[in-house]
Amino acid sequence: MTSKTGFEIHELRDSAEIAKGIALYRQVFGIPSQQCSVAPRLLTGLSRHGGFVLGAWAEDSLVAVSYGFVGFPAGELPYLYLQLIAVHAEHQGRGIGRAMMHRVAQVARQRGLRRLRWAFDPLQTRNAYFYLDVIGARARAFVADMYGVEAAGRDRRMSTHRVIAEWDLRPPVSAWRPPSAPPPVGTPLPDGQSLLLTVGTTGGSEFEPDAEAEAYRQLSRLMDRGYCLVSCRTVDSHVVARLCPDRISECLRA
Repeated sequence: MTSKTGFEIHELRDSAEIAKGIALYRQVFGIPSQQCSVAPRLLTGLSRHGGFVLGAWAEDSLVAVSYGFVGFPAGELPYLYLQLIAVHAEHQGRGIGRAMMHRVAQVARQRGLRRLRWAFDPLQTRNAYFYLDVIGARARAFVADMYGVEAAGRDRRMSTHRVIAEWDLRPPVSAWRPPSAPPPVGTPLPDGQSLLLTVGTTGGSEFEPDAEAEAYRQLSRLMDRGYCLVSCRTVDSHVVARLCPDRISECLRA
């Protein structure tokens, strides 16, 4: 699949292409050669047995890689799980990540699946805005230290708190209007059936450690109570998350 911006996305299958994908992954996440990374045999198995390994190419250079697999937990309908999308630093901001997300959604539809899931850090607010407000996903579960403490790479020694996003591949519901002012840090603000919560600043990493920890606690508590994360917007240099009761979706349509 060739995009309008001049890069091409296709599945990686042979060993040489998969090796390039792993090298790009190491580069993007700053993982040195002596540290463990994703295994070539794993990606080869995924590419040939129901999962997927995608690459985006600009001319002859691999500039993005993504992989995942079909999830089929007990008691649920199957879905496609997206493990990661890694985009070369020099090619970020060109729409490659968005194109990769839509290509993964196409893979899901080709497999007869109507849901896509992945994990992301809710306080990485640029990602949260993209996933929730641009793509139209919602996050229903909070997982503390999902991968343990990072042992290597650019995020070494950082915690890995994550929320699990789900993208319903059916037609999206309407968006919402953000509030005129951010709620006080650490205090959920009722807004109809939903709640608004300040989770960071526009810089993402500018939150003080105590405030960041409190934001994670608030998100975890509210999601345990049955709220799902549906939006992440900037209001007066603060990032405000919107959470809705998961039993119904009318708060998305309000």
